[in-house]
Amino acid sequence: MIVAKFGGTSVGDAAAIRRLVAIVAARQAEQVVVVVSALAKVTDALLGLEGLSGAELHDRTTAIVERHRTVAAELGLETSTLALIEADATALADQ
Repeated sequence: MIVAKFGGTSVGDAAAIRRLVAIVAARQAEQVVVVVSALAKVTDALLGLEGLSGAELHDRTTAIVERHRTVAAELGLETSTLALIEADATALADQ
């Protein structure tokens, strides 16, 4: 078994995620455990929400969700899989 951790630019966009998948697929026989961090720059975007409220908070959380939606669509994934991210963003924006 091997553990492979991917972060930052390794999960920056759909092309990077495709490369990540290829790396993991090539080592599948080794029982790969995959750990991924947030999409590139999403952690900074989340940290940037501190102190925001109202429309600005809503706009920024919407932008984060849209970024995930775009990457999911580029990967050919059902965007309905983003329901949890959307729910978290809505809950955060409603605080």
